[in-house]
Amino acid sequence: MRTASAHAIFAGDDKTENAANAARSLKASLSAFKPAQVLFFAAGKYDYGRLAAAVQDAFPGAITLGCSTSGEIADGQVLAGSVSALAFGEDVFEHFDVSVLSYFTPNGRPADPIRQLENLFTGLSDRLDLKTLEYLEGDKHFFLVLADGRRYFIEPALDRAGDLASVPFFGGIAGDNMNFAYTPTFLNGCVYNASAILALIKPRGRFELVKTQEAVPAGDGRIHTVTRSSPEDHVLFELDGRPAGQIYSEAVGIPVGELNLETAFKRWTLGIASGDDLLLRCVAEVQPDRSIITAAAIPEGGQVRIFRNDDIVNSTARAMAETERRLGGKIGGLLHVSCMIRTLALAANDRAVAFREIFKNYPNAGFASHGEICVNIANASSVMLALADE
Repeated sequence: MRTASAHAIFAGDDKTENAANAARSLKASLSAFKPAQVLFFAAGKYDYGRLAAAVQDAFPGAITLGCSTSGEIADGQVLAGSVSALAFGEDVFEHFDVSVLSYFTPNGRPADPIRQLENLFTGLSDRLDLKTLEYLEGDKHFFLVLADGRRYFIEPALDRAGDLASVPFFGGIAGDNMNFAYTPTFLNGCVYNASAILALIKPRGRFELVKTQEAVPAGDGRIHTVTRSSPEDHVLFELDGRPAGQIYSEAVGIPVGELNLETAFKRWTLGIASGDDLLLRCVAEVQPDRSIITAAAIPEGGQVRIFRNDDIVNSTARAMAETERRLGGKIGGLLHVSCMIRTLALAANDRAVAFREIFKNYPNAGFASHGEICVNIANASSVMLALADE
C-alpha cells in the first residue's frame, strides 16, 4: 500500500506566492509515486483559489480535496501557517466517489439540508446501481465529510444521513482559528464556499475509524437542563433557567468577565449525552448577556454537564496501540482530524513532542478543526482513519 504525508510552510506576505510555493513543495515531497488521491489542509496564509488550482496541477489525474484549518497536522507535528497533505496510491482504495453538498440552491436561496442530502444520495445510488445506500456494506465503506461549518446545515444533514445510508460518517469541520468568517472546502482545483465535500470510500484493505476524547466532570459534576438555546446559531442562552455563561463561570471558578480561550475555553467544555456517547461542545465566546457561543449546536431541552479536558497524550497512545493490534500490528497511513482546542492544549502543556512520538512509525496528516465527525459532530476530540498496512 502506497501512502505518504508531507507539509509545507511559506509565511510571506504574498498569499498567492505562498500558495504556488506550497504546491511545488508538496509535489517534490510526494514525487516517489503517482497519487490517485491527495488530501490537503491549509492555513489562512495561502490564497485558497491559487492553492487549490496549483495542487491539482501538481498532481494531474488525482482527486484532490481538502479544507481550511485552525492548525495543521503532519507526521504527528501540530503546525500553524502550513499546508499538510496525505497522498494515496492507486492500490489503497477500491472506490472513491466524491460529491459536493451545497448549502444554497442554484438561485442563491438557503437550501433545505435534508432535501439536498436526499437528492445527493439518490444520485449516488443511481451511479452505484443500488436501490438505496442502505444496501452498502457498512464494514467496508465509509463517508469522508469535509464541511464548511459557519452555517447550521451539516448538522441536520448528518442527523438524517444515518437513516439513509448504512455506512459510518467520518471527517471534520473546516476551521479558521474560531473566527467563523471563511472556512472553505476544496475539490479538484476549485474552492467551495458554504458547501460540504462528501466522499464515499471503500478501502481495499482493513480500516478502523477511531475517536478519542478525555473529559472529567468539572466542579460538582452537576447535570444541567438546557432551558433556552438557538441551535441554528450555536447559541446557548440558559441552563436551569439561568444565564449559561454564569453557570459555566461558577463551575470553572473564573469570573464571567475573565472567561476567554486562554483562561478557560481550552480547558473546560460542555458535554451532551447522546445514547452511549458523550458529545463535547467547545465554548467559543461568552457574550455580554452571559449567553455562550458554542462550536456546535446544543438542542433545547437536553441535558449537559461541564467537563475538564484530561490527558490527551496517554489516552491517544492507548487508542493507537489498540488500533494497531486490531489492524494486525501495523498501520499503513492515518488521516487525523483534531479539535483546535486539543492542539492548543498540547502546546500549552509542553506535550507536543510526546504526542508526535505516538505517530512516528507511519505516514499521517490532517488538520485542527471546528468540529470532528465520527457518526455525530463533536468538539474537543480527535477522530482518525487508520488504514492497515496490507
